[in-house]
Amino acid sequence: MSTFMLLVLVAMVCYLTFIPVPNENKDMVIAVLGVILGAGSSALSNLFGDKDGEKEELLKRIAKVETQYALLATKYDTLKGNYDQLTAMLVERHVVEGQGNH
Repeated sequence: MSTFMLLVLVAMVCYLTFIPVPNENKDMVIAVLGVILGAGSSALSNLFGDKDGEKEELLKRIAKVETQYALLATKYDTLKGNYDQLTAMLVERHVVEGQGNH
């Protein structure tokens, strides 16, 4: 899309350079050209923009998420170990030894 907008802008500039615009249509041509140039400026920023800064920001966010995931995985392992230990103790006491209340 960005490449297409660049080609349209270049074509319009070439067209307007060699073909004179009638005075009665001059305001309409300027208005349309302004709208197209406004859209083209955003398209061109996508085509020639600073992608390295965005990439660095995304890499930092990924590193942060990976750190948070590692922390959560550690907490999960600890809680799972405690849960398994508690379950084993309850089964041993209430089922195997029969010390539970009936």
